[in-house]
Amino acid sequence: LKEEVTVYPGDTLTTECTYGTTHKTSVVYGGFGTPQEMCQTFFLYYPKFNLSFCESRPTVMTTVSYAGVQNFTRGPGFFSITAPKHLVNKTYEEVMEAAPW
Repeated sequence: LKEEVTVYPGDTLTTECTYGTTHKTSVVYGGFGTPQEMCQTFFLYYPKFNLSFCESRPTVMTTVSYAGVQNFTRGPGFFSITAPKHLVNKTYEEVMEAAPW
């Protein structure tokens, strides 16, 4: 930041990353591995305080809604698309590969 910012208890800090994968020939999923997209942000702060929450991923709904999924169910080991009708019975991977990235 160009100027110092004071952060108070209850404030939220949000960062946004832009990925450049237009040169890829297949979908690049987000994740922690080197072949996956990653976004790193570092905040330095003083004095020390207990960080209560840090999240580093988009929600499943955000991701699949981009691919046209309107509704789904999921649980340990399964993901089932329930709407729209033309995507029912497709896998998560099939839907994501077909998305207009």
